[in-house]
Parts: sequence; C-alpha cells; structure tokens
Amino acid sequence: MKNIIILCGAFLLLLTSNEVKSQSKKQKEVTIVYPKNNQKVRGTYKIYGGSEPNAVVKLSIISTYYKTNNNNGTKITKGEGPLKRLNRTYSLKTNRHGTWKIENIELTNAGYEESFVIKASDGKTAKTITVYDRTRPVLID
Repeated sequence: MKNIIILCGAFLLLLTSNEVKSQSKKQKEVTIVYPKNNQKVRGTYKIYGGSEPNAVVKLSIISTYYKTNNNNGTKITKGEGPLKRLNRTYSLKTNRHGTWKIENIELTNAGYEESFVIKASDGKTAKTITVYDRTRPVLID
C-alpha cells in the first residue's frame, strides 16, 4: 500500500512540475510564417508572421536578378548579374495576439531569375528567409 501511495505522490509531483513549466512563457522572438524559406513565388502575396504583442516589426524585402536584355536592346539567354533591384521597407505593428500581416506584395521577377530576401526585425531579434522566382520570360523571334 505504501508503494502505491509513493507512486501516486511521485506522479502528482511530476504533473505539477509540468504545469509550472508550461505556464512560464519565454519572450517571443520574431517569426515569418508565410511564405516559407526557399519557396517558389510568383505574383501578389501576403506575408505574415508573429512577434510579441503590440511590438513594431520592420519588414525589408531585398531583391536581386539577372538581366535578360543587354544595353542595345537585344535579348540574351542569361546576362550580367545579380543586379540589385528596388528595396522595400515596411513598418508594421503586431496585434494583441502578436501577429503581423502585410498584403498585396508583388513578388514577380523582373528578369531571368530573381531572388527575394525577406527580413523581419523587432529590434531585439531578426528572421530572414529567401524566396525565388525563376520563371524564364518568353523569347519572341
């Protein structure tokens, strides 16, 4: 009988220690939920993720591409590159649940292949992902 009581006591002690661990939350770091890292993109997207509630998140989109036309206007298979394109920066505020979202972001290539680096930072932590659009343009003779 003593063995059963000791086992029950040890089990209750184990349950209470797990409850204490699950109730303590560590500081939430910034994340990018969608799109995923190394995902193929083309078109208009919404980018969303998470951080601490009511935090200000700085979102940067940096893109590089290869040229498809040389300087005299003739088409080439793959030209010089990677070239830098317009960098975009947005300042977002998270809601009370800690999620942030931005819609209607154009992620379409401007040349032969293009890579987009998406970086989210809340001042303390940063998360960076890379997505790509390697769709080749149609060459008309």
